[in-house]
Amino acid sequence: MAISSGRSGRSSGPCSRALAAMMTVMLGAGDAGAGDVGPTQREIVLRAMRDRPGDPWPRGRAHVVLAVPGSQQAEKGYLEPGGSASPAVGSFGVSIWGRDAAGNLRTTSDGVPMDGVRQRLSWPNPGGIPSIATTTTDYEATWSCRDSGDLVLDLAPQGNGGRLEVAVRSVGPAGGPITKIAFDDGSLTVNDRWAATIDPAPVAVAVGHEGDPGWRDGRTSSRRWEGSDGWGFARLGLEAGRPARLTLHQLARRQPSPLRYPAVRSTLELNLPDPRFKESLDAQVAHLMMGLLDRGRLGA
Repeated sequence: MAISSGRSGRSSGPCSRALAAMMTVMLGAGDAGAGDVGPTQREIVLRAMRDRPGDPWPRGRAHVVLAVPGSQQAEKGYLEPGGSASPAVGSFGVSIWGRDAAGNLRTTSDGVPMDGVRQRLSWPNPGGIPSIATTTTDYEATWSCRDSGDLVLDLAPQGNGGRLEVAVRSVGPAGGPITKIAFDDGSLTVNDRWAATIDPAPVAVAVGHEGDPGWRDGRTSSRRWEGSDGWGFARLGLEAGRPARLTLHQLARRQPSPLRYPAVRSTLELNLPDPRFKESLDAQVAHLMMGLLDRGRLGA
């Protein structure tokens, strides 16, 4: 379930111009076709936002692609400022929640003011797919895409108060209905299509139906939920003050990318007095390449 919330704001940091230049995509990822009967996914989400105005919702703007160049359209991940992400079109959303010492929800990656977000690209492998690092006053979140297409979140707390949670919901940058979700043997499975693992193991797990009383803050004994309305959720509580790594793996085999490329950035060698020019060029080339489909068409 993907939405466009239309909030205003601005981002800062080395890749902010590239983020701002990206088109807003998937205003209704997973929407029903024009001839289908019933509300679209976007209409369902907008209705829920009206019914639950106090709940956190995606900001729905400034999407950026994180994917293997040449991968299929449906296999491309999307990120929003603040660090919320979806591993593929029509999948689900992952957001970061921060709680105070008393356990009250204090902030989310969807609600961090845009002027409090710094994002940048980095290349752990000089020729590989870049990572996208987001820094706020509460956390640093770095999303990476492996050659296999798996998305990895390295999450480190900032400051010295409260603790972080990873929330898995149907809404996100390119989300979709969650009709089945379960945490078992250290792994969270979503719709029998995705497996999410976190290291170290979460200190608290809540699984259930979004919108039920206490769903944001309460503790549940249930580790499994199924329902046709698509509003399943999970909250994975992290150990206070300790970094964690979340890995999102698609259970079905992906189509290998047929594209071959020397690097996911500019290959020009430039010697300029302002390094931001080269950083901007690298970011623009990377964003375009990660949006390429199997035959080199721009699809994201």
